[in-house]
Amino acid sequence: MASIGPVDYIVPTWNSARTLDGCLASIEANGRPARILVVDNRSTDGTREIAKEHRCLIIDDEVSLGSARRKGLDAAMTEWIGFVDSDVVLCEGWFDSLSAQIDERTGAIHGEKLPVWEPFRTAHREHMVEVFSRGPLRKSPGGRGYTDNTLVRRELALRADIEGINAFEDFLITQEVLKAGYEWLHVPVFVDHHEGWETFLRKPGWHTAGLLWLLHRGEIGTRRFLRTFLLNHTGWYLLDGAQKAVRYRDGRLLTMRLAQLRYLWLGLVQSERMFRLERR
Repeated sequence: MASIGPVDYIVPTWNSARTLDGCLASIEANGRPARILVVDNRSTDGTREIAKEHRCLIIDDEVSLGSARRKGLDAAMTEWIGFVDSDVVLCEGWFDSLSAQIDERTGAIHGEKLPVWEPFRTAHREHMVEVFSRGPLRKSPGGRGYTDNTLVRRELALRADIEGINAFEDFLITQEVLKAGYEWLHVPVFVDHHEGWETFLRKPGWHTAGLLWLLHRGEIGTRRFLRTFLLNHTGWYLLDGAQKAVRYRDGRLLTMRLAQLRYLWLGLVQSERMFRLERR
């Protein structure tokens, strides 16, 4: 186990007042922060006032989610940094639980988000407990780690070219961590994800927009795009919804996945608009 001290946290925001106070309070209580850097995109709903109440350093960014993360990385000063989304609330003992699993081979580590909406929350938690029964998940090259409740070595994250992208910037950071010979761990530490219902449903459209961006940039090829979109996304949403609807005898689990599939496919024709939607 490697010992890491207090870390700087990067929290991108855009009209995040509804959830930001709970997010920042959870970082203060459970994240062992050196500083909290709120990177804000011209919020008008009280987001900046909440950040000031928590004595955060506020950084302005109007470019993209990737640019916001990059500006936070540039301003951070600790060897390890934390990425936390503004609608995530860290659980009790989050930092201690993650840092206890870090060693010299670890480049990044993150927990698992749980939606606040039932019955999806219970179904997802029970599914992930089964997945984690074999131990932490290790990302392989081409895999995607997440930056919503994450500790990562700052110098590795700085290598990623993420400016100008509003989705899948975490994919590019993951690849840099793995190319440097480090591990990216996904561990059974559960945090609450307080995203709005409409955001919950439309998030798959962001996935499509991000995949299209990676295809356009040459980070992935056409075959990889089609396999990911048709099998890993479309096929998975259908199978996951059907299996859970049967297991829990609740048709809402399938209905929700079908609604998300609509946004997934809309992302093919509305990717430019999706990139301009609210950052999380």
